[in-house]
Amino acid sequence: SFKVSIIIMVYARRKFASIPFNRDYLKAKYQVKEVLNFSFSLLPSVMVSALMHTLSLVPTLLWVNGIIDYPFCCLFYFSAHSLNCILTKLTLIACHKGMRQRFQLLFVARLRFRTPRMVQRDAEQEGKEYFDEMRKAFDAGAKMAPASDYLFLSIETLINTISMAIMIPCFFTLLRTQGMHGNCKVLLVTSAAVQSFLLCVQTALFAHNFITENLLPATNQKEAPFLMVQNGLFTMSSYLSLSLVLERTFAIWSAAQYETSGHHLFPLFLMIGGSIAMAILHVYAIYW
Repeated sequence: SFKVSIIIMVYARRKFASIPFNRDYLKAKYQVKEVLNFSFSLLPSVMVSALMHTLSLVPTLLWVNGIIDYPFCCLFYFSAHSLNCILTKLTLIACHKGMRQRFQLLFVARLRFRTPRMVQRDAEQEGKEYFDEMRKAFDAGAKMAPASDYLFLSIETLINTISMAIMIPCFFTLLRTQGMHGNCKVLLVTSAAVQSFLLCVQTALFAHNFITENLLPATNQKEAPFLMVQNGLFTMSSYLSLSLVLERTFAIWSAAQYETSGHHLFPLFLMIGGSIAMAILHVYAIYW
């Protein structure tokens, strides 16, 4: 995606300069200019995504070589992918003028700070209830996982929850931004939806680990359904990024006709359906 984005930028610059300034070529010139601006905005997002995916491989390699434990590996691995979901979308919104203005209009301009109301609290009663619950938990004698495992899971869950909360305004910003072609917007919204679902699956995995009080390697059958869906969503997200770059390439090749046309449902269906097929193939290659 990174290499194709650079090629699109160079080609769009040359084509934009070669299109004459007259009424007949106005729509084609507008479409090429929009693709050029979007390519400039997409390039930093692709770089951030590549960096975060590369960093997520480091704890995996350390765990495979026995240098760190599995819970410690999960802490950095899942956190890197959670941060990747929001950083790529925030970078795209920050670099794209239309998305940035829409984000400021929808969320920044509506922020209002209110003085929180003071609530009367009985510290003594709260402390008594807290230690009573702690005593019941210790008296039960349940078999618990090491404290470090719960600490790592808590950090993972916190980062993932924050990422989910930040994805909500990003999703609405992509949905409400004007000036983009319908095909581009459909792919962007689909990519954001896939990443949001990925965050939900990771949260479900963390909840599963909390409930079972057990952290086992990735090949464990109890965690296998979560990990299969997670790997499938990773593949879908990468394939949609590549599809978005290809869609921008097609927009340059037939700029005038593409600007006046609506949604091309069949190519979109092939791209989104192809991402699902690639995800299934990737999961099959890993687990069977």
